[in-house]
Amino acid sequence: MCIEINRTIDESTRLTLVKWADEHPGEWLAIHDDDLASELESEVRSLLWTFHPNFLAMKTGLRSCVFGPSDFRGYIENRIERNNKRFRRIIAKFCPGGVVDFVRAAVAAEGAGKFLAPYDHEECKVKVQNTTWHLFRTN
Repeated sequence: MCIEINRTIDESTRLTLVKWADEHPGEWLAIHDDDLASELESEVRSLLWTFHPNFLAMKTGLRSCVFGPSDFRGYIENRIERNNKRFRRIIAKFCPGGVVDFVRAAVAAEGAGKFLAPYDHEECKVKVQNTTWHLFRTN
């Protein structure tokens, strides 16, 4: 078992998280409660090109065709990473609250695990010394 922790922590906390990871198979990413929003924003910003045109349209108020075809075949063919920068500019300009609100809406719709847990899209929470740690399986 392996756990990657996103900040410097005291030994007691580290041991608690390592023990938790040892009891759960796989590799894990542990994110401190204070860092979760910025980690999610970074990840969602890099994945804008993966969102369905209808979701992007709903959040920006634009027509879905701006983001590509919404039929299944066209959607799959249009999922190109190079669109990410263009989508980010559109979201920044047309989404009320900009990219930050878009990230909140995406996480509310899909959950944090969708973006940070590529293995199973699940989020686990562990409380250590009155601090919540969010754990995401990465393999």
